[in-house]
Parts: sequence; C-alpha cells; structure tokens
Amino acid sequence: MVAARQALPLLDPRAESPGESITRVHLITFGLPRPEVNINVFHNGRWIARVDIAWREARLVLEYDGAVHLQEDVRRRDAVRRNELQEAGWLVLTVTADDLRRPTDMATRVAANYWRRLRQFR
Repeated sequence: MVAARQALPLLDPRAESPGESITRVHLITFGLPRPEVNINVFHNGRWIARVDIAWREARLVLEYDGAVHLQEDVRRRDAVRRNELQEAGWLVLTVTADDLRRPTDMATRVAANYWRRLRQFR
C-alpha cells in the first residue's frame, strides 16, 4: 500500500505501455525533470512524429521499443521517424526491456544526454 501511494503521483494516463511507464518512473526517481508523454513533434509546420517521452527544452526524445519494434515494417518506419527527428534537431534515444534490467545505467545515460543537451540549448 505504501509503494502504491508513492507511485501514484508518478503515473501518467497518457502512457501507452508498461515499458514507457516504468522507464519514465525510473527517470523521475533518478532526478530528471518530469518529461512530456506521447507528444506530437512538428518541424517547419509539418508533423514528424508522436514520441513516447520528450523534454522539449533539451530537444531530447526517448522511445521505448518493445517486441513489436522487431517487426521489419515497424523497424523501417522507426528508422525514418528517427532520421526525421534528428534532422529537425532532436536527439533520439531508445530504451528496451534490456535497459530496464539495469535502470540506474539507463537513467545515467539518459541524464547525461539530457544535461548536455540542456546546456546546448540555453
């Protein structure tokens, strides 16, 4: 019950997968600012993508890739999206179930990129 009460403020109804939610909670408890969830990214007035997790101020996107992303057609669409986001100035990091087995390592990597990007855009 105590754990459930502590987790409640970290929940976001816009999250679309358990992997996204677990990733976001690890990042917040690690000390990163609360990210936006499932936002649409536009560049020059054109829609590029709807991304899982983002920090606009750092132009950093985090995508959680579950098993569906192993399918060839999905993998190809992901590559196009990632390229378009990067061409628009966003850094795209990918997290998988393997990363969630080492959440501190994952959060350390994301945090290093977040703080570096934030300095770059301020």
